[in-house]
Amino acid sequence: MRSELYYGNILIGSITNTKSDFPNLCGHFNLLLKPIDIISSQITEYIKFSSELLEFYLNTSDIDQKTEGILLEKEKLYKNLIDSNDWKLVDLNGEETKILIPTFDKEGIINFRFNI
Repeated sequence: MRSELYYGNILIGSITNTKSDFPNLCGHFNLLLKPIDIISSQITEYIKFSSELLEFYLNTSDIDQKTEGILLEKEKLYKNLIDSNDWKLVDLNGEETKILIPTFDKEGIINFRFNI
C-alpha cells in the first residue's frame, strides 16, 4: 500500500509498506517537503524533533528529568501541529483518511493512528 502524507494541502512525503498493529500503523516514510515557508519549516523541524524525542524514550533506561524537561518544553513549539486535525493520508485513488499527528524515527519509519 502506498499513500501520501499531507498537512492540510501541503504534501509532506510518501508512505510505503504500511503495517498495522492496532491501533498503531507504521510504514516507510520518504520526505518530499522542502522548507520554503514558516509552516513547511516547522513541519520539517517537527520531524527531526519527533525522532529525537522517540530516541530519548527508547534508549533511556533511567529517565533524565532535566533532558526530559527540555524536550517537553521544546515540544510546545509544535502545539499547533500536535493539536491539529489537518493531518491526512491520501491513497492512490485519492481517498483521504484523517490521522493524528504522526511520529518519525531516524530509520525512516513513520507511526500514526487514525483520527476518528
